[in-house]
Amino acid sequence: MYYKQFNGIRALAVIGVILHHWTYAQNFLADLTHHGANGVPLFFVLSGFLITTILINVKSADELNSWTAIKLFYARRMLRIFPIYYLVIFLLMLIVPIAISPHLIWLISYQYNNEIFFHGWQLPSYIHHLWTLCIEEQFYLIWPFIMLFFSFNNAFRFIIFLIIASIACTGFLYLKDPQSPYSLFTLSSFPGLCIGSLLAFLRYRKINIPYRRYLFLLALIGYVVLHTSHIHFYGKGLLSVISFTSVLLSVLIIDKTVDGFKGWLGALLENETISFIGKISYGLYLYHMFIPHITSYYLNQFSLAWYTMALINISVLMLFAVLSWYIIEKPINDLKRYFNYTKAA
Repeated sequence: MYYKQFNGIRALAVIGVILHHWTYAQNFLADLTHHGANGVPLFFVLSGFLITTILINVKSADELNSWTAIKLFYARRMLRIFPIYYLVIFLLMLIVPIAISPHLIWLISYQYNNEIFFHGWQLPSYIHHLWTLCIEEQFYLIWPFIMLFFSFNNAFRFIIFLIIASIACTGFLYLKDPQSPYSLFTLSSFPGLCIGSLLAFLRYRKINIPYRRYLFLLALIGYVVLHTSHIHFYGKGLLSVISFTSVLLSVLIIDKTVDGFKGWLGALLENETISFIGKISYGLYLYHMFIPHITSYYLNQFSLAWYTMALINISVLMLFAVLSWYIIEKPINDLKRYFNYTKAA
């Protein structure tokens, strides 16, 4: 399944997240770039939409039994996600074993988000971003079985139930302890993936989102108002509501991207350089938190300006991600040709 503007969306999302993390609490850019964190729900919605669309197509084709399709799904998923993820954990254990050992079981089992939920944010900070990858893998432990072993109608009902349960769980945890990292608990983190999956169902059933442009403007206004009004409830800003408006914006963006943006935005999303950044976005995301630590370790003695360090960090990150793509990810990803969702002739 290929949508020509999706790599462009991935590129914009990962650039936003990197800018957010690299300028957090630093210089005048932080007030602007913290909005880059919205790249995370955008990734979640995109991932939920794509995976569900693939599963819908596999089920609709009716060429494979459910168990065969499940095996193929996980084989393809592991080839794409596992190699560099576990390589990074392995290298971290070699280089900084004391820092990583307390988190190792949580990391290798893709439960790091729940470690943060139960025990709070802990050092080292350069692994904090891995919680998002854990959320996705936890979702994929459940959703493919529902899709492939249940009818479309029951799967549709289940995703509606999961959205409601996720929102309810978030609200309950928020009221219980508004200072906790409640949004990182597994069920609380599912709305983006679930709503992306719901969009795939709507697309499959040829149901258009009504008044898409007006809904986008309404969600955007809501996001801006909540971000700028400093409204507080039960001792904390309405981060959950802000996050939900981000998810709504994301699903409307993805829905429009499926059809294809026109004009300058369409040209930007289809630009070769932007598309390539989207292609290597997994590596960029996975490595980006480590790069500033590596460069500062070797270059702090030179007291370089922040913008000089930023250029160096960008260059090093791109180098790492490009090498990772061509040396590790692409060759392994090409093995997917042995796990196609079609019957052998």
